[in-house]
Amino acid sequence: MSPDRAYRHARLALAVFFIACGAIGSSLFARQPALQLQYHLDALGWSRLLLSMGLGGLLAFPLTRWLLHHWGSQTMCLRCGMLMGLGFSLIPFWPSLATLQAALFVQGIIGSCVGVAINSQGALLEFQSKQRNMGFQHAVFYVGTFTGAILAALAARLQLPIAWHFPLLGMTVMAVFILAHPRLIQDEVAPRSTSHLFQRPSRAVLQLGALGCMAAMTESAINGWLPAYFNQVLHAGEAWAAASLALFAFAATIGRFRSDAHAERWGAPQLVAAGGLLAAAGLGVATLAGRLDGMLLGIILVGLGHAAVFPLLFSATGRHGAAAIPVVSSMASLGSLAGPWILGWIADQSSIRWVMFAITGCFIALALLARALRPGTTLTTP
Repeated sequence: MSPDRAYRHARLALAVFFIACGAIGSSLFARQPALQLQYHLDALGWSRLLLSMGLGGLLAFPLTRWLLHHWGSQTMCLRCGMLMGLGFSLIPFWPSLATLQAALFVQGIIGSCVGVAINSQGALLEFQSKQRNMGFQHAVFYVGTFTGAILAALAARLQLPIAWHFPLLGMTVMAVFILAHPRLIQDEVAPRSTSHLFQRPSRAVLQLGALGCMAAMTESAINGWLPAYFNQVLHAGEAWAAASLALFAFAATIGRFRSDAHAERWGAPQLVAAGGLLAAAGLGVATLAGRLDGMLLGIILVGLGHAAVFPLLFSATGRHGAAAIPVVSSMASLGSLAGPWILGWIADQSSIRWVMFAITGCFIALALLARALRPGTTLTTP
């Protein structure tokens, strides 16, 4: 097989993993009302579950670096992906809130491992093919998010129990992972010294990590609190709550498919900064209006504004070598950890409406941190 054809196959196989990860994540968040009903959760209880997932993702940092070093990203994609599908399938069957919280903590660890694996594959593919790839992969992630949210909205409309919905999706994901895995790029995992695993990250990598932290905080906040806002503030019902995530994913998908081209034209820092301000304006004005139609328009602006952040972030991180990806991913998990705790406290002390205003402020902070994407780092072998 020619190298170009192998790279095309690898690109499509990796897209399968990104799509599946997006579908699982959005399905979990979109069926939030059903989970809250089954486990008798209020807003603070839901935020604690999100906090557990974020804590698992944060504490996965040593494990992700070790697995990437010893297994390589190709093997990580399959093994950790299979565990992710299995864990998702079991979510509705935990007998108590405590066991569910522990399961989501483990799911956060597994999700972090999968995220590092697929982004490392993306960096490796960019390096070997000499072509930008992250924009496409992160765009199809939102294709999966959109698809998962639409299916979740349909499941909610048909009153399909999550005890059927989650296992069906989880087992399907496991099957497609098995089929796609052989087409991924096989990376070198020969025994080497592990001393580099404990080196201090460079200042540039830490700046990228700070941007990743805020990007993850805003994205997890939208996924975690947007359905609650539609359901509890706008009283739009579970179907509209799930559809709101689908609309966000659709807008972000459109933006991500064009993110590489727009970054080449305007520059990555400028694109991310402008997107952060656009998202802040859209969400802030829509929350002030307090109308269903206004919030739907605001979600579109949020999706377009947030679209380019992660593709450009991991593309820039890949230039520092694959070892930088677990660092940035773990700092992003810190954002996923801090976000639910802070926003859950705000919801408990005031209201979900004020949570939306807090997320607006986070988008402004995201725009200020976009300077971490300044060019000047040469490409390093992942």
